[in-house]
Amino acid sequence: MEKPEGDTSAAKKAITKHEMKLRQARAKMIKRVTASQLLHMKDPDPRKVWTELRCVHRARGFGSKMTMQCRGINVKMKLNDLQEAAETMASWIGRMKGMRFELAAIGVEISDEDVMLVLTNGLPGTYDHFVIALDATCPEDLTLKNVIVRLANEEGHQRINIIKKEEMTKLLESALTSTKV
Repeated sequence: MEKPEGDTSAAKKAITKHEMKLRQARAKMIKRVTASQLLHMKDPDPRKVWTELRCVHRARGFGSKMTMQCRGINVKMKLNDLQEAAETMASWIGRMKGMRFELAAIGVEISDEDVMLVLTNGLPGTYDHFVIALDATCPEDLTLKNVIVRLANEEGHQRINIIKKEEMTKLLESALTSTKV
């Protein structure tokens, strides 16, 4: 938002309103940082404060970029002790989008195809059939949006199968218990 200019009474009101908004924005920023960050927030212009904070906290060297890219490429969905998914698909996808955002912020652009590769490569073994089935998908249908929808559907399908297995186990256990009596 550019600072209004002029010498008329309307322009002076607009300038005052603009300056008030800048002060309010800076105050909101100050409320959300720790005391150690206040040193970087001396400028009255919140845009300059934001730029200063970004420079202080954002990795920007070649080594930092490489480290973040490697971390992004090698990330895996969190698993439990049985090597099953311990995080929801929505959380997994959100984590990937967050990493993509972090990389874009330091100048590393990640294509949708790369995101799809990392998303599917980081899945537990229970998704192997799903990943193989993606190979049969028409190239024009193989979009990030489509893969995300299919991943969510597959998660639902796998949860239904887990419930069915649990029900079968309970039925078998009750049948065994009743035959022992």
